[in-house]
Amino acid sequence: MLSISWLMIYGKMLLNLAINHQHIRLNKIQLFWQHDHLSFLVANSIQKDAVSSFQDYIEELLISEPQ
Repeated sequence: MLSISWLMIYGKMLLNLAINHQHIRLNKIQLFWQHDHLSFLVANSIQKDAVSSFQDYIEELLISEPQ
């Protein structure tokens, strides 16, 4: 009977280890997703700034152009 309880304890430890391993994998996936999302937000912000600067430049050219 003692060996059965040790097997149950050992099995429970293995199960907890497997669950923890899955949690670590999910956390890594979430971290990579957040990094990709942050990279997208930064790139999107840079693109908006570039478009805005280009529009300002075009407007200045149109205003300074002799009629």
